[in-house]
Amino acid sequence: MELIVRKRPGRPKKIKKEQAQELVKLIEKPEQTGRTFWTAKAFHGYITEAYQIECSYKTVLRFFHEEGFALKVPQPWPDRQNEEQRDEFRLKLKQLCEDTDVDIWYADESGFEGESKPRRRWDKKGSKSRVVHNGDHIRMNLVGTVCPRMGEFFAIEASNVDSDMFQLFLDETNKCITPQRKRNVIIVDNATWHKKKSLNWHFFEPVSDVPLRKPYICMILKDIFKMPSGYIQYPSKSTA
Repeated sequence: MELIVRKRPGRPKKIKKEQAQELVKLIEKPEQTGRTFWTAKAFHGYITEAYQIECSYKTVLRFFHEEGFALKVPQPWPDRQNEEQRDEFRLKLKQLCEDTDVDIWYADESGFEGESKPRRRWDKKGSKSRVVHNGDHIRMNLVGTVCPRMGEFFAIEASNVDSDMFQLFLDETNKCITPQRKRNVIIVDNATWHKKKSLNWHFFEPVSDVPLRKPYICMILKDIFKMPSGYIQYPSKSTA
């Protein structure tokens, strides 16, 4: 007679199946407990006290992974935006994009640090390795503009950005870019140098009173031009 070895059920889970769904909702909406986010350590302490679940920290970590959670850096998002102004701007932008006499341009500035950071390395315990650093800072700024319909892009390098540098950028853009449509609307943010009255915008019509932060503008661009983040692509209904 042969013995059949069946799979052993193992030790019962500390977090019951009927509790799991409720805890998942709690992780997704930490504001229910007055928190803005959860750490595994904080969640472990909370369920121990509130649900009387006696489990280890490792059990909580395993539960997070089993339910599809992972450590992620959240996207910064402003909460002081006027919803009505956002909708009005979105409608205005969409109407401009549908006008065959108008090209939409977007301009912005960005700074890049060229100073490399020390990387981790293997070293003897108790010793301190050194890397040369004299306190010099390497920084380069880019001022650029892009027209998604044409895929046209122009930028200059600058050591700093102010109204004089921005005027230089406009002058150089005027020399290098030949507009294809009657009107060329350029959308810029609320930087002070964009609002200087003495600026010569050449063939551009500036729109600087944008009631949106950049994350939301990117969402609008992705929706209107049907383009993935980080790419320049023709709109779905291009009319040259």
